[in-house]
Amino acid sequence: MKKWLLLALPLLSYGVWAERPKVSLLSSENTFRQLGWRSRWEWQGAKVALEHMGLQVQVVDEKQIVAGVTTPVLILANARNLELSTLEAVRRHLAGGGKLLASYQTSYKKADNSSWEPNGFALGPELGVKFVRWNGTAGDTEALQLAAPYGQIPLARHQAMLVEASPDAFVLAQWDKPADAPSVVQMEGAIYLGEDLLVPENSHSKQVLGLMAGLLNRLDPKLRLGVPRYPPPLVNPQPPFTPLPAQPGEARVRVGLGKLIPRDGSLVFSAPKNLLDDKSRPLGKQLRLLVDQEQLWMVQGKKRLPLGQEFSLVGSPYLNCWQENPNGTLRWSAYRGKLQFKLRAEGVEGINQLPADSYLAGVIPSEVPFTFPAEALRAMAVVARTYAISHLGRHAGEDYDVCSEVHCQVYRGLSQENPSTTRAVLDTQGEFLHFKDKPADTTFHACCGGHGVDVKDTWAESAALPYLAGTFDQLPGSAQADLTQEAAFRTWLDARNPAFCTPAGRFRWEESIPWSQLEAKLKQSVPVLIRPTEPEGSPILLERLNGIEVVRRDRSGRVAELRLLATPQDLTLGGDKVRWLTSAGKIGAGGLNSSLFYVDVQGQGDQRVLRIRGGGWGHGVGLCQEGAAGRAKRGQTYRQILAHYYPGTVLKQPDLGPPIPGRVFP
Repeated sequence: MKKWLLLALPLLSYGVWAERPKVSLLSSENTFRQLGWRSRWEWQGAKVALEHMGLQVQVVDEKQIVAGVTTPVLILANARNLELSTLEAVRRHLAGGGKLLASYQTSYKKADNSSWEPNGFALGPELGVKFVRWNGTAGDTEALQLAAPYGQIPLARHQAMLVEASPDAFVLAQWDKPADAPSVVQMEGAIYLGEDLLVPENSHSKQVLGLMAGLLNRLDPKLRLGVPRYPPPLVNPQPPFTPLPAQPGEARVRVGLGKLIPRDGSLVFSAPKNLLDDKSRPLGKQLRLLVDQEQLWMVQGKKRLPLGQEFSLVGSPYLNCWQENPNGTLRWSAYRGKLQFKLRAEGVEGINQLPADSYLAGVIPSEVPFTFPAEALRAMAVVARTYAISHLGRHAGEDYDVCSEVHCQVYRGLSQENPSTTRAVLDTQGEFLHFKDKPADTTFHACCGGHGVDVKDTWAESAALPYLAGTFDQLPGSAQADLTQEAAFRTWLDARNPAFCTPAGRFRWEESIPWSQLEAKLKQSVPVLIRPTEPEGSPILLERLNGIEVVRRDRSGRVAELRLLATPQDLTLGGDKVRWLTSAGKIGAGGLNSSLFYVDVQGQGDQRVLRIRGGGWGHGVGLCQEGAAGRAKRGQTYRQILAHYYPGTVLKQPDLGPPIPGRVFP
């Protein structure tokens, strides 16, 4: 892989031409249909940003691309869902000397939202990248790391497609986290951006637009783009909103949102009707919140009012929140209920307090695609409601009930809501799963790969709950192998026997890690994941990795015991910890997709590469989200889906008589 950071890009002073240069921008209806209103809003922002840079934007659909691109440069701004005929037309465009700028999830899925085989970008070879994993964790991939005169360019959305660059591609920029992960890659006449820099949240920054101008000039020097003197007008989002009044006796949930702004940043709030403080006093339609002199301040026009260490705000009917970085990049979110702000040493933390069903309306579309079948969404609504009830107070020591990340349930508020997932909340209102007179621990994951895992095999400290026993999840008639045996497991994994979650993009996956990189990752993760036997003992260290082998598998086929042949001593670990060996021991973007894998070492000496062939995504306990979708497509109701993944639980319904036994759901 050719590596060189982006140096001086050809930039000109901003000016006006008699005829502005043209580019083609794809308007992908397939993508809009699969990703919803937010995708269309982000595309509109891209169009506004390109026009603000001095370009004539020729909007084209897929049929027009197939007929032939008429401008030298084609832009695919997060064109996620593409027809095969469109891909072939893009390849013809490149073969004929045309140029391509593609961002984020472009060509990641087929038009019907199914996955390409192998999983990844269909245009990956043309873009010079191979898909590794998606990242959406706050704190990761926050900034592009560029050489002078650019340095770091902070972004605000905390999301990216993490990729490997082809050996003959140029890495123009990298992420700050994970280290050395390519973020901008060039391959002949194409440039790929790991994040969509044209969305309103990024393109509102002059710094980002300067970078985009340089990249476009690099593709086609005839464009002669310069840096705009001011940011483009901000395209305001219009999220769908369904009123969800609190029901009698409905629980209220306090959700920890983490750090909303650092001490050198600010928050801008607005509401469709009015902003109110916690005493229902009107505050107008917009205000700014910032930190100064060790307290919070509210800024309205020329007024600047001190607020102390805490402050609460309500939006009518909801609250828009713009997190601002000093370089002008933004992160938009929106919330129902009350937002409480607390000044901490590292910045301003937010807590969203709202009724349980309003919370669920923001959880479900953050956890599963809103395009899932209705019965799968209803199952997820019951699971998420039960999980919330059984985990209330999990973060009581931090003044809230649950966090907004994968440690609890992913919650992105109103900004992710969709009418189909909100409908699932309303259709199952008040329903939750029960076990022995207590709410069940409804753990769930994305894709089991064909077989779920027992909770005790994943987390050694967990109780062996009978309803969290791993289930065989392949289609009826499939033979079940003894997955504890290495040879049988490898045969089973490679055979891709049809399962309810087979259509998932990570039903099967593969990674290759150079030995030196693997060794460096393990040096970071081992002290975190493997603790000394004595409380005061010295940290466990790995100085050199000599080999790696799977010693034992559990009945689902997952790695129950992995041995690191190392200096100064061999080390062993298993269960879910195995996933975080490549992410410094932390849950995050650098981890393995699952522990359902086998390993092979290829090459010799320092040229060795660890090849990992695996299946599924997540820990594998409880409901398989992709499996639930597959079951719904085959006619199962949400009750039947819940009965399969949580056997022995009962479904509690409000005012509908006694519980329904889990194994006889109609």
